[in-house]
Amino acid sequence: PTRPAQRLGAAPARPRVCRACGGSVAMASSLPRVARTVGLAMANVGRSGPSRRQAKRQAGHAGRPRPPVAPAEPLRWAPRDLAPEWHTKPAGGVPADLPFRVARTEAGSQLPVYSDFKNGRTRALTVVRKVSGDRAALAAELHKVCEGAPVEVRVGRVEVKGLHTERVKEYLGGLGF
Repeated sequence: PTRPAQRLGAAPARPRVCRACGGSVAMASSLPRVARTVGLAMANVGRSGPSRRQAKRQAGHAGRPRPPVAPAEPLRWAPRDLAPEWHTKPAGGVPADLPFRVARTEAGSQLPVYSDFKNGRTRALTVVRKVSGDRAALAAELHKVCEGAPVEVRVGRVEVKGLHTERVKEYLGGLGF
């Protein structure tokens, strides 16, 4: 029997050609399931390079234009140079003009700077605990130290968006905490 498209006077369908070898391929519906799977695998053999979707992701989407990054503002309280043992408490002490204090932990005498992951480990935070005094001043300094990362002041802690534990520890250790 003829196909309905051929009966109405339409042009016959083009034969399918294999991309890998250039040979003709039978219609997929007339092939058994195993042959269709092999035919699909053969269709991708000649492909090289990423798909269109992958190419868009690799090229990066321009999207909304981002505001220009302002030059880094100097720190109000500059840290001292640290010895390789920054995790121990420095001998020089804390400057008297600092409006905030960060107490070390009782067990181990470490700086209370921690990493926290939320939303199924998709959002990383750096948390500074045991802060007393002007938390807003510490938040402004951490914003500069962490290269413009957003900083939130919460009850009992200061949170920096992103993983900045090493930078924050080095800065606080350099201040004498």
